[in-house]
This record gives sequence, C-alpha cells and structure tokens, in this order.
Amino acid sequence: MRATWPHPARRPAPARPAEPPRGGSFIPFELDHGFAIMSRPSARMPVKLHKNVTLLRTVEPVLAEELMARKSLARWVLGRLSDTVLLVQPEESDAVLEELRKIGHTPRVVR
Repeated sequence: MRATWPHPARRPAPARPAEPPRGGSFIPFELDHGFAIMSRPSARMPVKLHKNVTLLRTVEPVLAEELMARKSLARWVLGRLSDTVLLVQPEESDAVLEELRKIGHTPRVVR
C-alpha cells in the first residue's frame, strides 16, 4: 500500500477567489494569451504618486510617437505612461495646448 502525503483529509482547502470591494469594480484576473488566470500579488511593487499632473492621451500609439518626434512638444513631456498616454509638465499645459492647436490638432481638455 502506498501512502500519499499529505493525507487527502488533511489537505488545505483551495483558496477562495477574491471578492470585489464595495462600491467599486475589481477584476482578479490577468489575461495571458487569451486565457484568464487568477492572480494574487506575490511581492510589493514600487509605485510613484504624482500630484497635479497633466496627461496627454492620444487615440492611437502612432500619434503619440509623432508628438514625441516634435522637439517643440517633446521638451515638455516628462515620461510615457503607456502607448497612448504621455505625462506632461503641469506648468506648461497651456503651452502644450497651444502647440497642439498650431500643428492642427483639436485637443479635448478635461479638468
């Protein structure tokens, strides 16, 4: 007779999926090649918190690349947060809007 360890009756119960917090949405899945995989944070992730930021969001990543290629706009961009979101110096937001209008774009401002 072969023994199994741990005994089936003593195995820990499977973990319950996380429940969504009240008043908000919560998705405990990561998409990997089209399959949903349950994930739990295993380690701390460094986070930067910025106050009073100006974000420039484009419809397509190609448009963000074009804006970064322009020296007149690139000097005010502090970083790229995603393919379509650029972090802009907050004190220069009016100059960025003026420059965007000058090159033919019609930016939508949300404050």
